[in-house]
Amino acid sequence: MSNKQMMIIVSLILLIGIGIIVTIVIVTNKPVKDEVPNEQYILEQIKQRESQERPDNTQVADNTLKRDPVNQNEPIEITNKSSAIEQDYKDNEYKVSRELQNCAAMINQYYNCPESIGGADKNPLNVTIPKIIAFTGHFDGPQNSHTTNDGEFRLIASSYGIVTLKGMGIIKKDNQFALVTTKVNCNSGVIETRPGKGTEF
Repeated sequence: MSNKQMMIIVSLILLIGIGIIVTIVIVTNKPVKDEVPNEQYILEQIKQRESQERPDNTQVADNTLKRDPVNQNEPIEITNKSSAIEQDYKDNEYKVSRELQNCAAMINQYYNCPESIGGADKNPLNVTIPKIIAFTGHFDGPQNSHTTNDGEFRLIASSYGIVTLKGMGIIKKDNQFALVTTKVNCNSGVIETRPGKGTEF
């Protein structure tokens, strides 16, 4: 076999090899037709999206109990109940404050009324607990107290025209009642109210 024939054979072999390699590359890089997701796959995607939108341990639309994330079988307090307690507590605190404001207004009225009709005649020394009770008709119970449907109210102290009142509500939140303190400065007519919490006066 001549050199020329050998060269032709080698060239053919090289061309065939290159053709095979190019074919393999084209086939391996050919994009695979997208698979159509089946029904099960779609349902799993929907569930996953819902779980991301609504975190664990939150109130769902049907007002079912929330579940403890540690023990799924143990129900814990629902959000709506907590909100209701919070609202009831605030309403009760407001009513206690309003009753104390009414009492404070009567004490200021007592201070400004003339002594001839049972008032203090603008004399701080006349602003005593027995006289306040007699004029207002309030705080005539044990420990200078009176009660309403919203709570218990006490006349705590009176000194030189400065009167301190307290009121405790009936709705508990975090094991405490609303405990409101009102101070009446008869000399200036100023009434100050400070909300608080507690279980006793």
